[in-house]
Amino acid sequence: MDKLPDWSVFQERETLSLPGELLSPASEIAMALRLTRAQLAETRQTLQRSEQDNFSELAQQAVLIVQLGRLLESSSAAFLTFTENKVKNPLYPIYKQLQVIQKQMLDTLKKAGVEIEIPLHKTYAEVADYVEIEHWRHQEDITEEMVIDVIEPVIRKGALLRAGRVIMGAPLSQQSYTASEEQPASGQASQGERKDNRNHAQADHQ
Repeated sequence: MDKLPDWSVFQERETLSLPGELLSPASEIAMALRLTRAQLAETRQTLQRSEQDNFSELAQQAVLIVQLGRLLESSSAAFLTFTENKVKNPLYPIYKQLQVIQKQMLDTLKKAGVEIEIPLHKTYAEVADYVEIEHWRHQEDITEEMVIDVIEPVIRKGALLRAGRVIMGAPLSQQSYTASEEQPASGQASQGERKDNRNHAQADHQ
């Protein structure tokens, strides 16, 4: 009698469907689920990319709205002055309308969940993780490292959308070891490298 084959050495192979061959309901469902998962993953990635682009544009709009408000504030004297005949400046109504529109724009952003932070007078430790420092200024009336001017606000929508841009102030006693940071950031190393250099300089100073 011939010896029976050892079936344990055989491996099961995936059955290929021939053209026109009917699949079992279970196979059809499994295939449909795989296709659906792949399509959902692709759609999710597309939506995430689109959302990031939209948030980036939204953050840019928020920055421009804040800058408009600052421009109106700094130019208020030109709009509010009287003429030689003590007649109200004819530009005053336009100034007030621009103020109202700017406030409405801010309110719209707030309703959309956009948070705008102007970190003026905050310390270096409070803002180091979410601002870009343009340069440092050393003044006698400053007793600690803090934000003395805000070029662009910090924009959030839950998470950080756009880092702020600020000018930091520091005591005159620190000028000797932060002099290299007085130049505009465009001609310097990255923010992380600036922080490392600054920390090393402080250690040497101590």
